Amino acid sequence: MKLPMHFGFEDEEGYYTMQGVASYFYPNNIMMFSSDVDWPRNTASTTTLLKKEGDKFLYLNMDAGKNAWIVFPKVDDITKAQINFFLCSQTATNKPRCNIELGVMTEPANLNTFVKVSDYNAAEKWQRCYGNFTDYQGEGKYIALRWMEPKGQAYSTNYIDDVTIRSEERRVGKE
Repeated sequence: MKLPMHFGFEDEEGYYTMQGVASYFYPNNIMMFSSDVDWPRNTASTTTLLKKEGDKFLYLNMDAGKNAWIVFPKVDDITKAQINFFLCSQTATNKPRCNIELGVMTEPANLNTFVKVSDYNAAEKWQRCYGNFTDYQGEGKYIALRWMEPKGQAYSTNYIDDVTIRSEERRVGKE
């Protein structure tokens, strides 16, 4: 897919439902995977949860010991791509917050092909996260975000919104 790409998880981007449950909305434009069938991936209204510009965001829950990740459309030259997104986590008082790993994959459905390039610790409020792939030297073409459980939690919840993937700007300075 050509860059830039933007994923705001808003209604106009389109959704599909799973198992006939109308409240399980899944974005059409990304791939989502989880080994935890008890916690569906979903979109939620920002009017009912964390306040942020826009109508919807993506959230993903998972039980301890499970895996969950999202994969964006194929990028032709991953080393020239950069990503930014908003991240937030809610959890019980005095419990560690979730984090997300940014990586590259050769096969979206196979977590064994995930190569981590960075990680981000979620905060109680929305924070913008940035990443690039200039040091990545593998064959992967898919950018992925993998949810990681915090220690001491039975389950974890992360929220992401307004993901933008674009070509990295290279600035040439005077020598």
